[in-house]
Amino acid sequence: MRKNENGNLVATNAAPLLFGNYLIIKESFPEYNLEYREQVSGSSRWDYRLDASSLTWSGNAFDFYRNLISHVQPKLPNRFPLSGVYEDGGEGIMECVREGLTNAIANCDYLLPGGVRVIYDGYSVFFQNAGKLRLPLSQVLIGGDSDPRNEGVMNLLHLAKIGDKAGEGVPNVFRRMRLLGLPEPILKQTSAPFRTSLTLFVSSSLHSDDSTLDSKVLHHLTENGPSSVSEIAKGLSVNNATISISLKGLVSSGIVANNGKKTRGKKFWINGGESKNGLDAFDSACLKKI
Repeated sequence: MRKNENGNLVATNAAPLLFGNYLIIKESFPEYNLEYREQVSGSSRWDYRLDASSLTWSGNAFDFYRNLISHVQPKLPNRFPLSGVYEDGGEGIMECVREGLTNAIANCDYLLPGGVRVIYDGYSVFFQNAGKLRLPLSQVLIGGDSDPRNEGVMNLLHLAKIGDKAGEGVPNVFRRMRLLGLPEPILKQTSAPFRTSLTLFVSSSLHSDDSTLDSKVLHHLTENGPSSVSEIAKGLSVNNATISISLKGLVSSGIVANNGKKTRGKKFWINGGESKNGLDAFDSACLKKI
């Protein structure tokens, strides 16, 4: 609730987004969607999927947060105890996952296509939301300022002891991952279409036993941007045919996109990372280290 110009309390969109149901939310936000995919085995398009449009649960953002955290927490390494779905002490990977998910929900532009998408592949957790950050990436990485797109959503989450309102959430994620000896996260923005993404690497080695080929391909694309089959194959020391099979599955799952060319000049990228005309939309400022 908020006060209007007459001083009267009026409803905002925060409560329906967090506590409503999918069909009601879609009336105000036709592009609204939340999706979590778990792709660890590599034997299917996904091993587990939580999708707001399935209509098998409420589809609201709070239940999405609660269900995702409860599902993924036992699967991550270096776990720290949780009290319910809320961490009650210590620093660890789950703290970073919670912050990444909170930011995606609170900063998503629900009027744009894309909504919130989260993918866990056994090596990394990838968060993506529609819309760009309201602060420069350089300022987000330094911290100290907070300007969430959905302030009402962030306020309600904060009341539930979720999220950081002081603008220190993202810098703390980078610091925690560094203290844990894990690869530095990657925060990116794209303009065609407008997307913000955060990748957390939860395994210290790309070549660890629990890292699938698909996750290695995604890591290559995250690090190097749009790449051809031969470029990915060379980078991973795998033959072209094997990479092509992996890319076919990732494209059919909607995680990876390409420029539509048949062979020569064909490039692949993480969906939302580049427009089809081949222009790299990655903002280099996001790679700045803190």
